[in-house]
Amino acid sequence: MFISIHILVLIGVVCVPIFFLPFHWNTKPALKASLYWSIPFLILGSLSLLLLNMHGCPTIEWLLPGLVCFGITAFGRPGRLLKAIQVLLVLSSIFLCGNFIVLVQLDNYARLSQRSIKISEAQNRAVKNNWRDALQKALLPETFVEEGPLAKILRQEAQTYEVVTVEPRWHTFFTQLSHLKRDHAILWYPGGIVRDGSEKLELRKIKSPH
Repeated sequence: MFISIHILVLIGVVCVPIFFLPFHWNTKPALKASLYWSIPFLILGSLSLLLLNMHGCPTIEWLLPGLVCFGITAFGRPGRLLKAIQVLLVLSSIFLCGNFIVLVQLDNYARLSQRSIKISEAQNRAVKNNWRDALQKALLPETFVEEGPLAKILRQEAQTYEVVTVEPRWHTFFTQLSHLKRDHAILWYPGGIVRDGSEKLELRKIKSPH
């Protein structure tokens, strides 16, 4: 639902100059007024940088309305209609930035999706290395062990880890947002002697424990 609203608002922003400028063209560009109306969007852009994390931050959400507002202010005929559209564009930008946070926090969307995956992979590599060291200390290198959950082999409490995959959606080219699928996984020993098997540990997906 939130992503649908996000897309509709963005499309509405894009449609503003298409339907406004042809009927309200101003032959004398108002660049000074355009710069004045750019201030709210630049402030939003600066504040958005504070939200930057592994999932990205609002960019198109303030940049697109800002560019549209700059264009219609510069080339649109002044009047009540223009003023109303300018205010709506500012409000739309604020809404889109807020909705971006909702999409990231509640709906598992991300803008820097590859960055999210790289961080997840780095964390998982560290987990594998720690468990590999624990296995090599607990058992002799030539010990043969059947395949199975590593925690069970080492007689420790089972732990689950998160595996992240990116799922581009039909709107990704426009919104620059991809969905992140999060699966639960356990460390799995592939079987064989410890010297070889400890180097081939894998994260095997399981159903969510919750």
